[in-house]
Amino acid sequence: MILNLSSKSVIFLLSLSILGVVGSSGLAYGETITLDASAGKTIRDSSGSNFCNSSSLTDQSTANWINGRLYSTGTANRDCERQTGQWSLVGIPDNAIITDVDYSYTISSVTNGRACNVYPLTYDVSAATLSQLFSDARDGTPYISNNSDCLTTGSKSYDLGADADSALQSALTTTDRFGLGFTYFDEALTSTSRTTITSGSGTLVVTYTLPLPTITINDISI
Repeated sequence: MILNLSSKSVIFLLSLSILGVVGSSGLAYGETITLDASAGKTIRDSSGSNFCNSSSLTDQSTANWINGRLYSTGTANRDCERQTGQWSLVGIPDNAIITDVDYSYTISSVTNGRACNVYPLTYDVSAATLSQLFSDARDGTPYISNNSDCLTTGSKSYDLGADADSALQSALTTTDRFGLGFTYFDEALTSTSRTTITSGSGTLVVTYTLPLPTITINDISI
């Protein structure tokens, strides 16, 4: 069948393209959303055993995951601290196709800095026990490993990678939340190290596209 398009038809199709209804990839053009943490905890091993373990845990959170710390020392009943953070995904449509997940934050102070790791978090921060969160914060394959950003103060931002993209994609239609665990790469208690995150700076930047709606045209009269 040969379809003859008048100038009016061509203008109509071009208008759809300009408005973003028609894209070259078959998807609407990308959207980016910045999410602030909805929950989080800084968890301390207070056993004073000179090992970073879950034998005696306390919640050191001051404002959710924000204004948290990483800590490692063998003195003063403060063996180590790990952070957990969680972001609500209710602002992202369930049919979104995730293309990128970035994490950004600001470090306000560092004492004897160490490289850090960022892990996927399985448990719901608002419902899990301290023991569950402490273990979960360093469980699985890290999205970021041995990262030198934690050695210095300032603004930090990095792509969490394809595994994080897939995890957030799955969460859209299951838990509607996305969590991270934040620890030192080396938690050996050989010296006192401390890293402090600036209040309000832990954000998730998610980029996604949406499938095109189905448009049925039964008749075009010119």
